[in-house]
Amino acid sequence: MPVRRRTDDTRPAALRYNAAMLSGQGLRARLPAGGWAAELYVVASTGSTNTMAADLARAGAPEGTLVVADHQSAGRGRGGTRWHTPPGTAIAMSVVLRPVAIRPLRWTGLGALAVVEALRREGLTSRIKWPNDVLLDGRKVAGVLTESAWDGGRIDYVVLGIGVNVLRASVPGGELDFPATSIEAVGGFAPDRERLIEAILGALEYWYPKLAGEGFLRSWESAQAFLGERVSVETGEGLVEGRLLGLGPEGEARVELASGAVTVCGMEARRLRPIDGNRSRAAAG
Repeated sequence: MPVRRRTDDTRPAALRYNAAMLSGQGLRARLPAGGWAAELYVVASTGSTNTMAADLARAGAPEGTLVVADHQSAGRGRGGTRWHTPPGTAIAMSVVLRPVAIRPLRWTGLGALAVVEALRREGLTSRIKWPNDVLLDGRKVAGVLTESAWDGGRIDYVVLGIGVNVLRASVPGGELDFPATSIEAVGGFAPDRERLIEAILGALEYWYPKLAGEGFLRSWESAQAFLGERVSVETGEGLVEGRLLGLGPEGEARVELASGAVTVCGMEARRLRPIDGNRSRAAAG
């Protein structure tokens, strides 16, 4: 199917810097025929790729529809955090899913694991900070946001959004919830963004039909940062502190308390943080 490229780019000329702009035709040529992204939207600028993908999903877009933006001005993360993507410096992409089973944590894990595997192909070892961040050298390089819509008692669609900091200029300034970095800052190179998108989409498409299986859970768990380390998890009932044991059946964080009891943190949990300087070890292993 044809690539649909928006040309209504109203950004100031000062923002159009000499970064390789995303090419709809170039990305289409990289993607295998008959797979996801049969409907591919590559836009110069948008407020949020998740919002655009949701609009398309409500209009009947099929599973696998992909939205990619060169510049995202009003992206959002879990808990309402803002995710700004300067032009030509990062990856901002969203995929439409139409799952049957309700597995919200596994949907998020799917996106995070896909980023980890794509970075591995670039020679970079990253880890997942449960539930939705990807760390490189102990700092946040990518985030995942899933948003769903319901039709009565069934899921109508899920939008899986992924943001990856590629160039140094993509790292936001000011006070951050967790220290951030970029692929360029850690790896010393700037990978081709279209190649990264291809790798992420390929991993998503590979794992999606395996989402309910033990193989996916084990791969997702093995990519977790801070396994065996002391962490704190913010939940709706307060702060949980203990040793991160791994993931539960649906991807919940299993934390061993000082008493020896094991508690499970699910979708109600807001964020996980390392305790006692464990952050520096997040990229190891």
